[in-house]
Amino acid sequence: MESGQAGKIGPLEKFFRKPLGGIVYLLWVTFVAIFVIILIGQGVLGSYFDYCLLVLGDRAEAAGDTLWGSVFWSGSVYASFVGIWIIAILILAIFPWNRFILKKTGPGGGNNLPMLLKGAGWGMGLNLFCAVVGILHGDIILSFNRFDLLPVLVLFLLVAVQSSAEELVFRSYMLRKISVRYPMQIVAAVLNALLFLSIHMGNPGVSLLGLLNIFLVGIMTSIIVVCEDSFFWVAGFHTTWNFMQAFILGLPNSGLVASYSIFKLDAASARNSFAYDTAFGIEGTVTSTIVLAVFIVFLFWKFRKEGKLAFSLKHDAQI
Repeated sequence: MESGQAGKIGPLEKFFRKPLGGIVYLLWVTFVAIFVIILIGQGVLGSYFDYCLLVLGDRAEAAGDTLWGSVFWSGSVYASFVGIWIIAILILAIFPWNRFILKKTGPGGGNNLPMLLKGAGWGMGLNLFCAVVGILHGDIILSFNRFDLLPVLVLFLLVAVQSSAEELVFRSYMLRKISVRYPMQIVAAVLNALLFLSIHMGNPGVSLLGLLNIFLVGIMTSIIVVCEDSFFWVAGFHTTWNFMQAFILGLPNSGLVASYSIFKLDAASARNSFAYDTAFGIEGTVTSTIVLAVFIVFLFWKFRKEGKLAFSLKHDAQI
């Protein structure tokens, strides 16, 4: 919220800096993130984009074009996240106390092409590693389906919109707003990761292990934003992780199965194990838990060695 001018702290900010006020502040940030940006952005405004792609899919199918029918149907759920981007940018741009987040999201600092590619490489590599473990263990059998350049590019763009929208809400808005009031990294990281977990609780086939892994992803991406000051890195990671499993490998993406993918899963022969979950995919496995935990430990070691693992995240910003 807005404070006074010339460094003066207004009454509302004074209240938010008190113990009870801090709780109210967290509830307010959560309300804006979940009920305003996500529910209005995705559920209301984004439903229009979802509907448009569903209509295009129906028309393509009616015209006998099953390829684009499956592409539009598969991409419709991702298109709804355009609404999150629109509402989030409005909230970040209109209110002065949020504009520092907008600056931290656009190009500059840690937001550059090398960071974007680095995050994308890690996302694709770690997801592929988890899938290969399942393949080698005999839990999943994949076969080549088809490759169509333009449909793949369209789907990649839609996944990028969805994945970056979630990072915008949780690792840009929530992480940075919470860290203004609670500068300790662990507080902002854990709280935004818990809320990130909560929005996936209704996904098809979700399990406790799957929710744990989603929580670990939230912690991991929070560490990156804090230490690398890079929204691009986490947006790239999230995008390629989702795109690899959903549209390249044809595996469930947080329980959701796409109708178009380059490779296809033989669902009838798939089996549950430490490396694959038939309901939630590789995200609901012990393999993913180990991979994410090891990567988090690696990041702690790396950033501590580089001197980037500060005790707190400080902002020259208003509550």
